[in-house]
Amino acid sequence: MINLGLLSSEFMPHLRYDFSENNPNPIECYYLMSPTGDAAIGWVHNRHAVIAKSFYVKKGPGSQNVLGCLTPTVDHITLLGFQPGQQYHVYWFPTRQNATAEDLPDDYDYESSTGSIPLDLSTHDFRGVYNNFIDTLRSDYAFVITQQPIVKSMTHADEDPLLKKTEWDFALYPNPSTDGAWLRFDDDTPKDVEVYDVLGRRLVQRPSMTDEIHFLDLKDVAKGMVWVRVHFEGTAKTKKLLIH
Repeated sequence: MINLGLLSSEFMPHLRYDFSENNPNPIECYYLMSPTGDAAIGWVHNRHAVIAKSFYVKKGPGSQNVLGCLTPTVDHITLLGFQPGQQYHVYWFPTRQNATAEDLPDDYDYESSTGSIPLDLSTHDFRGVYNNFIDTLRSDYAFVITQQPIVKSMTHADEDPLLKKTEWDFALYPNPSTDGAWLRFDDDTPKDVEVYDVLGRRLVQRPSMTDEIHFLDLKDVAKGMVWVRVHFEGTAKTKKLLIH
């Protein structure tokens, strides 16, 4: 998992524009790059929308330019400074409350041969027209780029199952999952973790784990229901996990 202490002084700030010819409204991007070039966190936005403090009004299949707020003419911007020859994961995040996954571009993987990574905005309307109108907060997105997969959302529960336990237990999330899940324990005492399929075949084994939080990589496991079993001090607990 990427360490989101990305705002430390070790991370270097960068600023990029798209340099499209005759582009009246460049996309602008601020991002922090790790010293080794293996991770970045940042923000990309419609530069003119912020400068003009303006908005769009939807008109037909396109958008009408209101008060000088021009639509970006490109749908990507290239970031520099990454390690060449490496595979990266690009994750998009909302910048406003109550946003959903449908409000964001699609996450994707990219293998950088040159050390540059294009931010691909083509899968979502960067103009951000929403209910016929837009404010400038709907003209931008945040992102994280990393070589390691991360969990975008850890669902908050009203009650933490580990706080009210009368005996040892573990948390498993998210569930359902796509390529893995997080295990969380209340201490670092060694535990053995196993994953089984519906036929009882052992798919994954992690002996003597001492991490209080551990990502269980299941990207090579077939979709469907699996059982995650944790052994601790002669006892065992099992929880179902759906991979879809």
